[in-house]
Parts: sequence; C-alpha cells; structure tokens
Amino acid sequence: MIKVVFDTNVLISSLFWSGNPRRCILLARRKHILAFTTQPILDELHEKLVARFKYKPNEAKQVIDDIKTYTGVVIHGMALRLIHADPEDNKIVECAVEAEANYIVSGDKHLLNLKKYKDIKIVSPADFLKAFKNQTIM
Repeated sequence: MIKVVFDTNVLISSLFWSGNPRRCILLARRKHILAFTTQPILDELHEKLVARFKYKPNEAKQVIDDIKTYTGVVIHGMALRLIHADPEDNKIVECAVEAEANYIVSGDKHLLNLKKYKDIKIVSPADFLKAFKNQTIM
C-alpha cells in the first residue's frame, strides 16, 4: 500500500475547505493509503490551530486525536538539513524517511521545489490525486 506524509498545510486545508487536500485526507481515512506523521508535525499543527485559527487548546487536541485515528505516528529521531529557506519543513522529509513513505503531499513551495528526496516523491495534492486516480502510483 502507498505510504504518504501530509504536510501541515494540507492537514489544515483539509479541515477548513473542501478540495484536493480534503480528498487526499479522505483516502487515508478510508484506508486506501497509509498516512504517517510525527509528534513534531502534530505539535506544529496544534500550535497553528491555536495561534492562527483561534482554536482553544482542547479543541486543537481533539483535532490531533482525530488525525491519529488515520495516521501512524512514527518516532522522530533524525535531523536533516535540506531546506535552508524554512528549516521547519525538514521535519516533513524526516518523517517521510522514517516512515519509508512513497510520497510527501504538500502545498509548500520549499518542499515542492525539492520534487524528490531519495525515492520519496514530493507532490501537490492535485498531482497526488491525479496519480492515484490514474493508478500510476507504485
């Protein structure tokens, strides 16, 4: 089965808007793909929900708990220094390496500019859905 890591922006977009990010998340919820995350990614999501979207901390925790129902949380133990323009983005690639993921799905230009790291393809939600629909995902 395909292993995917969703960037924080995809997770946030799926919460507030319908569209490709939500469709990607639905693939994980329905167990058509395997999704993975790490505690640092979940911590960043919690922080953004509280600071930017005015969630109460317990509401943000409920969102995190829900995400954990359809994602595997891998242990974060490595440190990469690939993305110098936004070092926080490195944790997404680290998670993908640790999960042995096939894809990173992101809307972040710093990640998308990499296009690939090792055997991990870095694609937009639209491109991921297109590949999934066309069965070109291996």
